[in-house]
Amino acid sequence: MKRLTSRLVIVGLVGGLMLAGCASTKKLNEQVDNQIASEKVGDGSASKARDAIWNHPNLTEDQREKLLSLHKEVLLKSSQIREEAAKTKGVFFEALFSNQKNEKKLTLLKRRLIKLNQRKMELMLTSMSRARKIVGKSEIDEGFIGEMKDQFFYDREM
Repeated sequence: MKRLTSRLVIVGLVGGLMLAGCASTKKLNEQVDNQIASEKVGDGSASKARDAIWNHPNLTEDQREKLLSLHKEVLLKSSQIREEAAKTKGVFFEALFSNQKNEKKLTLLKRRLIKLNQRKMELMLTSMSRARKIVGKSEIDEGFIGEMKDQFFYDREM
C-alpha cells in the first residue's frame, strides 16, 4: 500500500511538471505567434539587409562586396523558387477543386511543393554558412547573425 501511494505521488508530481511544461510551451508558442503576426513583410527587407551589410562596423570592404554578392545571388535563387512554388500551388489547387480529382496528381504536386520548400531551406542554411565563412566565425556577433537571419535571407511566402 505504501508503495502504491509513493508511486501515485511520483506520477502526480511528474504529471504536474509535464502540465507546467506544456503551459510554458503554450505560452511561448503564443508569444512567438504574436511576434510573427506583428512582423511586416514586403517592406523593403532586401534593402534593410543591404543597409545592415554596409553599416556593420566590423566588416572589411572585401567582406562587404562578398556579402552583397551572396545577398544578390540568394535573392535571385529564392525568387525563382518562390515563383516555381506559386505556379505549382496554382496547379495543385486547380487539381484539388477539379470535378475529376486525380489523387496521383495531387500526391505528385504535394511532393514537388515539399521539395521546393526543402530547396528554400537548403538555400537559406547554405547561404548562412557561406556568410559565416566570409565574415569569419569569431568576427560575427549574435546581433549580426540575428539581423542576417531576419533580413538578409528574407523570403516571402511561397
